[in-house]
Amino acid sequence: MDVAAGEARRITGGDGFTVGPFDWSPDGTHIAFSATPTGRPMDSWKSDVYVIEAHDSTATPSKLTDNPGPDANPQWSVDGQHLYFSGQLTDRYQVAMTRLFRMSASGGDRREVSPRADMQAGGFTLSADGRGAYFSATTGTTRGVFYMSLDDRQPVRLTPDHGVYGSSNVSSDGSLIVYTYESPTQSVELHATPISQRPTAESVVAGVALTSHNAHTAAWALGETEVLRWKGADGRDVEGVVVYPHDWTPNDGPRATVVKIHGGPSGVFVQNFQASSSSSDAQRYAADGYVVLMPNPRGSSGYGEAGLQAVVGDWGGLDFQDIMTGVDTLIARGVSHPDSLGVMGWSYGGFMTAWTVTQTSRFKAAVAGAAITENIAMWGTQDIQHVFEAYFGAGPYEPGMWDVYQKSNPLAFIENATTPTMILHGENDPRVPPNQALIFYRGLKANGVETKLVWLPRTGHGPREPGLRYETARHQKEWMDRWIRMKLSVPITD
Repeated sequence: MDVAAGEARRITGGDGFTVGPFDWSPDGTHIAFSATPTGRPMDSWKSDVYVIEAHDSTATPSKLTDNPGPDANPQWSVDGQHLYFSGQLTDRYQVAMTRLFRMSASGGDRREVSPRADMQAGGFTLSADGRGAYFSATTGTTRGVFYMSLDDRQPVRLTPDHGVYGSSNVSSDGSLIVYTYESPTQSVELHATPISQRPTAESVVAGVALTSHNAHTAAWALGETEVLRWKGADGRDVEGVVVYPHDWTPNDGPRATVVKIHGGPSGVFVQNFQASSSSSDAQRYAADGYVVLMPNPRGSSGYGEAGLQAVVGDWGGLDFQDIMTGVDTLIARGVSHPDSLGVMGWSYGGFMTAWTVTQTSRFKAAVAGAAITENIAMWGTQDIQHVFEAYFGAGPYEPGMWDVYQKSNPLAFIENATTPTMILHGENDPRVPPNQALIFYRGLKANGVETKLVWLPRTGHGPREPGLRYETARHQKEWMDRWIRMKLSVPITD
């Protein structure tokens, strides 16, 4: 755009791609950008990096990458001679780590410069001197900001190993990093930490808060949060986050427990503030006397690439057992009452909720949001078919794959269901089409199971309107209270 004239000029022509993130070259003559063939989610993994002359109206983009997976987020080096970008070496990107690459400005001499650690680097930014990069990464139940030298590529954590740090930005002279921070007891605020030009673990100092927009939350009576660790059915180390009722002690005896299952499966529960939204509301349940378990079964982010891939072809297998052994651990510790359990989740968490009620009767209530309930129809009607194929190993049409899809198909086991189950679903969900909700609802009704189907108007894969987010949270909580809290012979709270 000519700022003086106020006229915008289109730089890329034709309908061959949809432009994503871009970056100006240091001398202002070229623009590097990533683009997909179309704007459809189905084509999101086909992203590549291009370069185009910025001031030539007849110029055509030059395609610089051809990795099987998505290449995106190009950034110019300080001298303008190289481009850095994120990419993947497989088209099954959902179950693989994103890598960081460097190449010449013309696309040659490509090499990987990812951190030498089993972590997924996101939101990378080159340092002011061009000799390092900043990025964020989830490790277990924490998310931190890191620096690495592009020479040795060893990650240095710039933030403490607790809570959730993110949305970082480095000052132009490289002396200060600003980021958001939240913890189980502190709502999100803006923080800053002074840094050296090339930080080391020894040079990192504590950050300071820059804002106090949510200071009022300090007066809230929050339940204690703990990172719980246990062994899966095959001996694998598993962990999750537990929120206890306010002032609860082991002497108070076991409590009713709600198990919340994240989406993905590559989602993850971290040590964040669980009283901030309809999707981070564990403290709301704890305030009414519930214990809340938020497990990170295999397949979750933050546990390495092998952890991501551990669920391929095995949805509802050992991932399900990881969750159940977590529940068993809380029962054995005298925290959870075995006769007062609830389970809930959204998307993959909704799938796992639907799967759970067809595999066990130990739960007294369930809420399945945007749940995958019939795998074959899901594969055939969703908008990101390639992601489903990555998790199952291939499409159901491939030899031997029909049985893989059916072995973890909740509807195939619907006759086992007895748990009162609420189903919540967006009327316009392209990711998990609404037929998934209706078919499971009818299956439960046909088998005499107490069930309720709630359609969310004007909603895709999850509610966005504040009113609908509130209604979603209200429906979930009321269903748990109805079938757990109101059924107890003794009060859930003192």
